[in-house]
Amino acid sequence: MTTLERLLAWLVPRLQLSGTRWELEWDAQERRSFVTVARVVFPLVTIVSVLHFYLYDIPMGLEPIERWMKFRFAIAFAAVMAFLFYLYWGLDSRRYRVPAYLVLWLVCCSQGLAMVWYGQQTWIFGFILVIASTIVLRLSPLGSIVFCFVSIGSSIPFYLSAGLSAPDIATGSMVSLAIALLSRSSAMSDVENFLLTQQNVDAQSRIAELSSELADRTKAFVPREIAARVDASVRVDKRSVVDAYIEILQPAQKEVTCLFSDIRGFTRNSEELTAFIGESVFPELKACSNAIEEYHGIPRKVGDLIFAYFDSESTEDNDKRALAAAFEISRINRDFNRTSSSKQIKRYILVSCGPAVVGNIGGFDSSIEITALGPPVNFLSRLDEATKVERLSLRLQPGDVLVSKNYYERSHLANQLTLEMLDLDDIGIVIRDFPSERSVVRIPCSDENYDLIQRNLSEH
Repeated sequence: MTTLERLLAWLVPRLQLSGTRWELEWDAQERRSFVTVARVVFPLVTIVSVLHFYLYDIPMGLEPIERWMKFRFAIAFAAVMAFLFYLYWGLDSRRYRVPAYLVLWLVCCSQGLAMVWYGQQTWIFGFILVIASTIVLRLSPLGSIVFCFVSIGSSIPFYLSAGLSAPDIATGSMVSLAIALLSRSSAMSDVENFLLTQQNVDAQSRIAELSSELADRTKAFVPREIAARVDASVRVDKRSVVDAYIEILQPAQKEVTCLFSDIRGFTRNSEELTAFIGESVFPELKACSNAIEEYHGIPRKVGDLIFAYFDSESTEDNDKRALAAAFEISRINRDFNRTSSSKQIKRYILVSCGPAVVGNIGGFDSSIEITALGPPVNFLSRLDEATKVERLSLRLQPGDVLVSKNYYERSHLANQLTLEMLDLDDIGIVIRDFPSERSVVRIPCSDENYDLIQRNLSEH
């Protein structure tokens, strides 16, 4: 900004808003402030004029008293009319400043007339009224200069008639102008602060839009439960989307319930790649993943493998939701096999529980990986290996839910179902890395078991 431009911006601060989309908003804000001040000032002018007559003019014996009464009440009447204008029409009128200009100009000039009648000793009040008027009118520095020249110029004949010397008039004029300019010098800062505020609001709005856009885009790449937690953190805790993801996906140890399901014979069946994968595996995997998310699980798909963990604060809820999701997967698998024209998908659904580290274990670059690590995960992987052994697979039906013994002992819901305890010693199976696990529980995906699970969920 050049020196000339800076001077113009100081004299007429509103020029800084010219052509911006905030110009009308500034005008509306100024109108409201001006009208609010006017609704206070003009009743005060009315009261002061009336009280001045009764408390000063009459006690001082000013003559003729009728002239002073007309003088004071004329000013009071003008102030009342201005007040009524601002009370009823000020916010809607395009020329809302004009009545205030006229009335305050009249007040300033009236003091010169009072000097003619009363004496030049009151001359200082005429200049004080000019200064006060520039403040009340919320004038720009240029507006203050114009108002001072007009008001004082209109009063000079009265000042001279009252016997005030030209040097006194000049001194009073210059001092009044200097004080008026000083008092309104903040007008430029007011406009600059307004612009900065609006720019900051715009920036914050843009950040919010970008944050929302980022959140919407990332929802396609993260589990639904994670996305919901991020939304809640952004909305309630006022975090940015990035900060919310970092906080929520920070690896942490929790008590979780895990679900694991692998397609049996996938490698062999996938030789007919297009038909088996395109018509059966992909839609079945998507449906199974959706079922897990419906029960607030956090799924992770690796090829044909479905893995999910449930990590809410309530272990009971985790156990119920994991079991309900396992049954949904079993029924989805059954329904796909009934309608599919390609090879059948055979899978078991395995469930275990225990402490695990969950979250993003891969960092926030291309290696991001939301999963769980720990004993319950490892156990399910080893149990899945064991189900491939014929001695155990002969005891199972496609769609069966197999749960670990510790899950069975902890879950109140599982104990209410029709199930079968499989003794691994009798079968001759040892689960790799978990030799102390000597039994697992087989829960058939019967309609009775499914209905009992759904009733239990709806009751809670």
